[in-house]
Amino acid sequence: MLQSKPKLQIQGGGFRNLTDYEIRDAELWVEATGATASCSYISPQGFFGTTFPLRSCQQLPVVVTWIYRGKPCKSGPFVFPMLEPVPDEPVLAVVRFHADGTTTAEFIPVSKIPPRYLR
Repeated sequence: MLQSKPKLQIQGGGFRNLTDYEIRDAELWVEATGATASCSYISPQGFFGTTFPLRSCQQLPVVVTWIYRGKPCKSGPFVFPMLEPVPDEPVLAVVRFHADGTTTAEFIPVSKIPPRYLR
């Protein structure tokens, strides 16, 4: 009998600022559903995280917009890379902002996120 693959469970999202400047008005938008996550200010080298009720990952394209050094920026649409193997615990979908104006994105198991970031 074939066993189904475990589904990735998302428990929240986060924005990680890897620059030496503030990030303003960061927003992640899921095109297919219209769902958004946003943060008006992320300090230099800072993190913003939020949790929500568990949901199964659907691998839907997202668009990220933000303001960096006074300039509007946009990334996407893109799909978060899938974790292999799928962890036994929920993950946060984290977008990282880089000094060259680009982003990277990954799913991070909740146990690897410092609790102070999830207040």
